[in-house]
Amino acid sequence: MDLGCAEFSTPGRTLKEKLGVLEKNGMWLELVNDDRDFSELPETLASYDTSIKSVQAYQLHDLQFLSKDKGERKAAVKHVEESLELASRINAENVIVVIAYGAPEISNPGEKCVEIFRKLGRVAEDYGVTASLEPLGIDRTSFLPTMSEVHNLVREVDSPGIRLMADTMHIHVNENDVASVINEYASELTEVQLRDTDSKPPGKGEINFEEVLKVIRDEFNGLLVLEYKISSNSNEDLSEELEYVMKNWF
Repeated sequence: MDLGCAEFSTPGRTLKEKLGVLEKNGMWLELVNDDRDFSELPETLASYDTSIKSVQAYQLHDLQFLSKDKGERKAAVKHVEESLELASRINAENVIVVIAYGAPEISNPGEKCVEIFRKLGRVAEDYGVTASLEPLGIDRTSFLPTMSEVHNLVREVDSPGIRLMADTMHIHVNENDVASVINEYASELTEVQLRDTDSKPPGKGEINFEEVLKVIRDEFNGLLVLEYKISSNSNEDLSEELEYVMKNWF
């Protein structure tokens, strides 16, 4: 099992401290691409026996592909392009992309998405990286809020650079059985983010992670990453999660 942890779920005050924690635990990092300067990151990574395998295009929390503002739409595309370039530079294989928070502000959102992601798919291929679309829950978006809808979009885009990923919490929010959904799309998923209801650590909420992890173990062959809100004792959180995942893996 090759397990990663989202940057904001990893103990440590700095990126270097977080890399050190993951190195000790034999894990990899999912980087948050916000507004920081990552020019020295390749040099930093060379000092650690760990890696960054996935990058979150995090500014898409604020920049919308489907905004009525043309400048914002362009900025969203540029941010993903920059995230793909960053991923290539640090030998990460995946960039996580959300389609839209809230409701689309343009009249032809479906057509626009196909246009945008075909373009980004070409960029991703050029960099040797995959852009993975993350379906959100119905509590966060009204546009393509399910795995099946985003899967259909990926098929329509029809680009090797654009793939599908899954977040267990979002699947549960949509009142779907998480294990069944992951089993259905396992062969097409690039990554699965593990988090329980209300962004709790796996095993601390309502999702049946025993069944989820069994499906992932038997059917899934992509990136697996912990993503949850940390408590005041983040080191204990991580230790408990590693024990929980390992217990239900073997």
